[in-house]
Amino acid sequence: MTLSKYCKIYLYRDNLVHLFSTKKASKILIPKSMLKDIEKDNISEEEKKTLTELGSLVNSAEEEKKEMLGFMDEINAANKTFSAILVMNLDCNLACKYCFEGKRKGKFYMSRETADLFIDFIKNNVFSNRVLKGTV
Repeated sequence: MTLSKYCKIYLYRDNLVHLFSTKKASKILIPKSMLKDIEKDNISEEEKKTLTELGSLVNSAEEEKKEMLGFMDEINAANKTFSAILVMNLDCNLACKYCFEGKRKGKFYMSRETADLFIDFIKNNVFSNRVLKGTV
């Protein structure tokens, strides 16, 4: 068994750490020394069971990857609505601290040709077997 890719480790005190599973939104406080025991597969079956249920331990990284890819496929299959946000320009005069544009702001505009290429990409890759409603 191995630590989950989605398990984050946070120092709590000198000899304690929090294991937080971003996959299951669970946490557990363990002795720091237990991390080495986990790496060496030197923990009890009860500890393995608890850490697995909390999402901190997995059988293998490859198995977890397949599980998460399958989960995303299920989510995508259940979502029948397609939506996309396309940033048409970087011309903004606001100074939001959280802005993703950063120093890239300016009078940069997407051309009609590029917008049409985006629509073609969506038609060919997302809606290859469906009818696309609406246009730019």
